[in-house]
Amino acid sequence: MDSILETQRKLHEERERTIDTIVKEVMSEKKTHKAKINSEQRVKQLVDRYHGCTEGLERLYEDLDGARKREMNAIAGPNEFAEFYSRLKLLKDAHRRNPDEEMADPERPEIDMVQFTDEEGYGRFLDLHALFVQYINLKAIKRIDYITYIGQFEKFADIPRNTTKKTGAYKEYLLALKAYLASFIERTRPMFDIHEEFNKVTRSLRMRNDIIIFVINFF
Repeated sequence: MDSILETQRKLHEERERTIDTIVKEVMSEKKTHKAKINSEQRVKQLVDRYHGCTEGLERLYEDLDGARKREMNAIAGPNEFAEFYSRLKLLKDAHRRNPDEEMADPERPEIDMVQFTDEEGYGRFLDLHALFVQYINLKAIKRIDYITYIGQFEKFADIPRNTTKKTGAYKEYLLALKAYLASFIERTRPMFDIHEEFNKVTRSLRMRNDIIIFVINFF
């Protein structure tokens, strides 16, 4: 088992190597749409990896259980040389058993980094077929074809309020549409924080509602 100090050293090294790989990935040429999406997916994984190392370092430096302090005291104690050579031997054995991990090569052949349906064309198009079936089966909805639906699926104001919007099926449709669009954005734009955008919209709506209630009560 690695010592606290060795674990910290590894995490610092891992962060530096991860940053270097991110830079190489971002600077590499993306010749196709698939290559661009795959690159963004790799960068997202590397960023998550970097944050994971940072969180690990924060926990170790906080030293809530005092393990790091005890280790530092052992190194600085009366038997510091014996402790030093003992730890050095452990480090050499560990490095011999676990040579440095090779980071991903940005020039590798492209493989699928994320799943898309055939209709989505690896993130080029939306595949709304399942949602279209839900939509045309809603109460009081006019029968239209798929192409027409694609051109108007976001026009919620045109959907009948007193019939369609009051049904449970309509709520299920909206939730399914939201889930699909969020999933599509996460797959095609992994560095875009869609959940934070949802939170911003929620906060904005709550603030607007609070203002409306205040105005109504005031006047």
